[in-house]
Amino acid sequence: MIHSLYNLPPDPGITFRLPTMTQQHFREECDINNIMARYAQTGLLPQHQDGIFVDLANNEWMDYREALHVIQEADEAFSTLPASFRSELGNNPANFIDWISDPTNENRAIKMGFMVPRDSAPLDVTVTTDTEGVKNPSPTLPLGDEK
Repeated sequence: MIHSLYNLPPDPGITFRLPTMTQQHFREECDINNIMARYAQTGLLPQHQDGIFVDLANNEWMDYREALHVIQEADEAFSTLPASFRSELGNNPANFIDWISDPTNENRAIKMGFMVPRDSAPLDVTVTTDTEGVKNPSPTLPLGDEK
């Protein structure tokens, strides 16, 4: 078939092979017809939510790269947990923080090794500053490691 300016070839369209990253659960909220229907009923347009501005320019304890590194380490640590447990938490590391903070999960956290059991008896500790008779009172070398 011969094509010209007045006889164009059929448009093949666009084919996307990768999975979509569009969040479909916002579809109804973003549909202009729904927005206008809501406006017709209430007379109000949706409110724009402003972001939160935080000035971190003078933050001396952590910069962006360090914060990103901490988050990456947390994600890696979370990924080492059993798949069934991660699934129970919705595969979300933030849900683990909520779970471990809940006192009702303490026994299970102890069984899984996330927490150490609390001893009912307090430790009996005696602190002394008397170093007479001690061969090496240096705090840097434990006793018995003398050279």
